[in-house]
Amino acid sequence: MSRPPERRQEISLLYLQAIVEQFLGRKGHSASDIKQFAKLAAGLVETIDFCAAFPVLDMLRSHPDTPIKIHDLIAS
Repeated sequence: MSRPPERRQEISLLYLQAIVEQFLGRKGHSASDIKQFAKLAAGLVETIDFCAAFPVLDMLRSHPDTPIKIHDLIAS
């Protein structure tokens, strides 16, 4: 039995919040960590209403290791 679309979006948003908090919890990241984070975060954002995802992504605005791909999402 599959979940309703609204529930899938809620779960994806929770995952996004978790990985963003984990990313923010570290001061420095390797290039491979940044690449992996960008891929995972962008993939989750595609499954979530952008208005719901924006406040979570906006927390990354001032982190020095935030991937360009995520900065581009915030700016759009």
